[in-house]
Amino acid sequence: MLLSIIVFTLVDAMGGYVLASLAAISDGAGAFAGFKRLFDALFLLGTVAFSGGAIVALAAELSGPAPFVGRPLAIGGILVGLTGLLTSAACFIGLPFGQGTGISVALGAAVFAAIGLQLARTAP
Repeated sequence: MLLSIIVFTLVDAMGGYVLASLAAISDGAGAFAGFKRLFDALFLLGTVAFSGGAIVALAAELSGPAPFVGRPLAIGGILVGLTGLLTSAACFIGLPFGQGTGISVALGAAVFAAIGLQLARTAP
C-alpha cells in the first residue's frame, strides 16, 4: 500500500505540474506524448500496488481470529482489488480497459473510506 502511495504521488505531480505545461507548448507534442505514456504506466503500476495491497490486507483480515472489518466489506474490497489487477494487466497488454482501472481505484478508495468509518465507530 505504501508503494501505491509513492507511485500515485508521482502520478499526481506529473498530472498537475508536468503534463499541463507540456500541453500548453505548441511544439511540445512529442514531449507531451512521452510524459503521457509515463503517466499512464505509473498510474497502472500504482493501481497494481494498491489492488494487490488491498487483496492481501483484506484476505488477512478475513482469515484473522478477530476481524475489524465486516465480512461483506472485506469481500467487496477483495473483488475491487481483483478488478484493479485484471484491468491494469489488460491495459498493459494494450486492451482498452483504462476506464475500468480508474473506476477500480475510485471504488477501492470508497471501500477503504468505509473501512475507516467502521474502525472509527468501534474505537473507544
